[in-house]
Amino acid sequence: MKSVNNISQKRKKTIINVLFLSPILVLFIGVLVNSICQTVYLSFFDWNGISGVPLVFKGFENYIKVFNDNNFWNSMKVVAVFILQGTLIQLPLSLLFAIIVSKGIRLSSMYKTVFFIPSILPLSAVGLMWFFVLNPNGGLLTTAIQEIGFKAFNVNFLGDPSYAVYSVAMVSAWVYIGYNMVIFAAGITKIPNTLYEAGRIDGANGFQLEWHITRPLLKETFKVYVVMMITGSLKTFDLIYAMTRGGPNRVTESPAIMMYNEVFGYNHYGEGNVIATIILVLGLVCSILINRMFTEKEWRK
Repeated sequence: MKSVNNISQKRKKTIINVLFLSPILVLFIGVLVNSICQTVYLSFFDWNGISGVPLVFKGFENYIKVFNDNNFWNSMKVVAVFILQGTLIQLPLSLLFAIIVSKGIRLSSMYKTVFFIPSILPLSAVGLMWFFVLNPNGGLLTTAIQEIGFKAFNVNFLGDPSYAVYSVAMVSAWVYIGYNMVIFAAGITKIPNTLYEAGRIDGANGFQLEWHITRPLLKETFKVYVVMMITGSLKTFDLIYAMTRGGPNRVTESPAIMMYNEVFGYNHYGEGNVIATIILVLGLVCSILINRMFTEKEWRK
């Protein structure tokens, strides 16, 4: 009787869970899955987006056209710059700030707020603000550098192809360092203080405590960060669009901006959906590989 009752209770719980999840599942299947399938489907056709105009099947011609387009590979270079920035600048600074604010130092709450403010601002407003800050004609940065003695300084950070993509990447770091600091700080607060106390008893200094205790125990947090950083670099749009619109000469054009221009600028819905499909596939593949990489490392240990 007990086993029968247990089975009936499990079925009731399953039914209740399905009922509560059904609205989200309907939205997920009806909106997200349907949109993905439609995007992949349209990537094989030539269409100008006008209602009533028939779709012309192209097969893989759209994919071949995109892969042979130098602008697409340039957009992937933009992604590489953002990933490099996220690895070499954003990651260490976010972790450093998280360690600082998690140690209960004086005014740590104020530091958290100050570091986090850029990530809650609208990206379009941030892009516009930095557009004026980096403006070579009276911009705040140029004016400040000239006022301290470098009168000949006049670098066009957003208008010069040599500096534009790196300037936008640095602004992205300024925006997201505080956001990722909060993620790392949440992981650090879960680490028991007894581990640090044991390390101090064994004679470990501050750096050794962070390297041998904090770093290994933040494995899951690192995994979340890496996935978010890479997928975010692949689909970055609003900040770049607000600052440069992909210019000059398309050197800051990310895949998402290229997709937008192909669809809404040139009415090339086929090529635009190809780029969207590539972003989707790369994001999924990177997420799977990163999860597997962290799992294998954990298994080996």
